[in-house]
Amino acid sequence: MKQTYRDEWRVLVTIKPRRPADLGLTGLDELAEFVAVPGPITVVVLPRRLGNLGFASMSDSLASRDVEGDYRRRCDELAAELRQRPQVDEVTVTCTETHTCSHCGLRWEELTADEAADPESRLDEHSVEGEPVCCEAAIAEFRTERGIPPEGAVEDSGEATGPATAIRVEPTDSGWRVRWRRGGRRRSKTLTTRRDAEQYARYVAEGGESS
Repeated sequence: MKQTYRDEWRVLVTIKPRRPADLGLTGLDELAEFVAVPGPITVVVLPRRLGNLGFASMSDSLASRDVEGDYRRRCDELAAELRQRPQVDEVTVTCTETHTCSHCGLRWEELTADEAADPESRLDEHSVEGEPVCCEAAIAEFRTERGIPPEGAVEDSGEATGPATAIRVEPTDSGWRVRWRRGGRRRSKTLTTRRDAEQYARYVAEGGESS
């Protein structure tokens, strides 16, 4: 299944300066004149690390039993404080989300509607939009949950046997994918490195994964 990890928590602050002091420019009135900024300014405010205790430093996992939740709460506190400032126009709490597969640990990827309709991209004729492509275990789980026939199920007498053809290795966001065709069906497998993918491609070409 898809697992979501959130990190790099931050607060985006949009400022509309009304006077030099709003930008920290103080004590210069006798020396300079200021021109108003033509538009708003957006800055990023980062929360202090959970493991930064001031008198000591440790990893976030040692300092908190809920790292994601504590960072979110710390950013919410920052946002609430910043919204009280007169020069602040908008405040947004955000983070970076990473989706991985619970089975293989690779980055989660799914078939688009166009890919599911393309025999060159999909696994077989039962593939649908949203089907994962990272590993066989994820595909099997996805299909079981939705009542979709498993990989290799056929509606005629043809079997997914015979020599593999159209073998290719291609990069993905999560590694390297090997695609090939056997018995009229597209198959694929994602691996971590290009070297592993090329070795697996040779294995397929020699008759591996024939069942």
